[in-house]
Amino acid sequence: MKKISLAVVGIIISISCFSQNYPFPMNEKGYKYPYGITPTSSNNEIIQSKFEAWENKMWEESGEFGRIKYDPSKGNDKYTVSEGIAYGMLIYVYMANETNSQCQDHFDKLYSYYKRWSNNNGLMNWKITGFTSVADGGNGGATDADLDVGLALCLAAKQWGSSAKFNYSLEAEQILTSVYSYETFISSNKRWLKSGDTWNDVGNPCYFTVASIGVYDQAQNALGFSAKKDWMKVHDDSFEYLRISERNGVWPNWSKWDGTPSWRPWLKTEKEQWDEQQFGWDACRVPWRIAWDYVWFGTEDSKELASKTLALLDAKGWENKPSSVGYLTGLDKEGYENVKIPSGYSYSAGNVAWAGSVACSFMTDDSRQDNLDTYYEHAYKTSAGPYYAQTLQVLYLLTLSGNAANFYAIDANDEKETLKTVITKATFIKENSVVGEGNGEYKQSVMDALTSAIADAQQKYDDSSLSSEQISAATTDLNSAITTFKKAVNVVADKTQLKKYIDLATEILAATTAGTGAGQYPEAKRTSLESKLAAANRQYEKASASQSAVDMTMNNLQQAYEDYIASKITTAVDDVKVSLNIYPNPCVNVLNISSSKEIVTVCIMNMAGSKNVYEIASTSAQIHVSDLAEGMYVIQVVFADGTVQTTKFMKK
Repeated sequence: MKKISLAVVGIIISISCFSQNYPFPMNEKGYKYPYGITPTSSNNEIIQSKFEAWENKMWEESGEFGRIKYDPSKGNDKYTVSEGIAYGMLIYVYMANETNSQCQDHFDKLYSYYKRWSNNNGLMNWKITGFTSVADGGNGGATDADLDVGLALCLAAKQWGSSAKFNYSLEAEQILTSVYSYETFISSNKRWLKSGDTWNDVGNPCYFTVASIGVYDQAQNALGFSAKKDWMKVHDDSFEYLRISERNGVWPNWSKWDGTPSWRPWLKTEKEQWDEQQFGWDACRVPWRIAWDYVWFGTEDSKELASKTLALLDAKGWENKPSSVGYLTGLDKEGYENVKIPSGYSYSAGNVAWAGSVACSFMTDDSRQDNLDTYYEHAYKTSAGPYYAQTLQVLYLLTLSGNAANFYAIDANDEKETLKTVITKATFIKENSVVGEGNGEYKQSVMDALTSAIADAQQKYDDSSLSSEQISAATTDLNSAITTFKKAVNVVADKTQLKKYIDLATEILAATTAGTGAGQYPEAKRTSLESKLAAANRQYEKASASQSAVDMTMNNLQQAYEDYIASKITTAVDDVKVSLNIYPNPCVNVLNISSSKEIVTVCIMNMAGSKNVYEIASTSAQIHVSDLAEGMYVIQVVFADGTVQTTKFMKK
């Protein structure tokens, strides 16, 4: 693991007038990044005006949902992408103050939208049509968006704690658990980030959001996540991929897992494939992501990578020329002389999507104050088109100005902050749980135990005489109480299938008799079914029966019922049965039947008694059974001489 110093920033913020704990602008409240430098003048009023212009252009809401419109300048504002939802949540959590009183409401509406359009993995499908449906080709999560939503929720847990709709701590844990489960993978003992939850053909350097990943490790401890993940391994391993994919101080949009520039496999034209290998619209964000990690954590790897970007700017003479920075090609050539803005891409020169990102690289070097001031001035004076550049401009300015704070590094040793978060979490769980005997409910004694644990933790929180060790112990105790409470949820066994076979067995026993004559059933089979039915009735009436016990009893009864049905005597016991072949068994599509005697009809009957009858008039036949449900079936074959033979087959 690389050395990361998590500095404690000792500042006190007065929040008597505001509902948020860290109001914008943080740089006027005494906050400073623990590492690196910021511009000489922050111009917070310009950031406020850029924020307002962005919101006026990008925001749309419908009921409880809000969205960030995608590319309205190109007529695509009917779409929304998960990246935009994530960026919006980050902007709102940082811009919250008395003036921007709508921020938490808009944050919640964006997250409601994210959840509304999430897939079975709990991650938002990446492209949505307005408020109505997943767009064509828009299925599956995008890892960068999901990581940024996780960061925004972690920050919201510190900024606001919770809202009327969401406990941000619980939501953050759910999202980050999904990201870790579905969007990370192991490669040569490195845990890297996939490009989405449904594919992993090539990598995207800008998806390796190292700053946010570092915060996840702090947040899961501070917020008391019940299942912690090894986020520091993800953080440290990410730099290996950023190192091997770096080319002349910048990065390609996409690359293979060995770092070689590449393209997404479904792109067919040479132009599309070429574009994906350049420092383009995706990769432009990488320098910003890396510098953000450095000013938060002082990571040595981040400083090293940022220095490569600065070396490129120096070699090209662009250290004071932000208007020369833009879409770059020539990445994979030796030497900086081939790195340039190609023909046809002059529009990108000075575009804030690129210039604002590389501006952040200067923050990692104390000797580059003048260069940083020059690039920062360009970043806030440049006009940015919606949606992408305008959104990134607000995020870049927040980072450059010192307003993109790591809330977990502020008063990080205050154990009471952590305890208060866990109290909020426990209270939320309690208020959203139901007392009762039903499935998913809790006994009154279990609820009382959690209520008592919350009250005890609150008493310790209010006691100013307790040491940090005692407060930490109280946090541990309350987390333990939450775990105990969750494990005590009532789980009522599902007895639906058991009842079905009880009814079937009861009916068949009432309608049949034991004996050796045609139409009767062997005494041993009847006795076995009666025994299994009695056991099933006892299990059905048992209120405390576990699901495993119910399932075992049902399986035993089902087998006895099927055996009994198949044992029906169709001719006298001393009659010689005719040769009858049925194959394959089990069968998927076509069942072959052959006999030494002519077959008149074949009746296929399921265990519930439903029948399909086939006219044959031959010694062999093929019956298509692909439409039948999987399970055991009884076959009754009637021959031309009037005899009947019964057997079974399994449909797969």
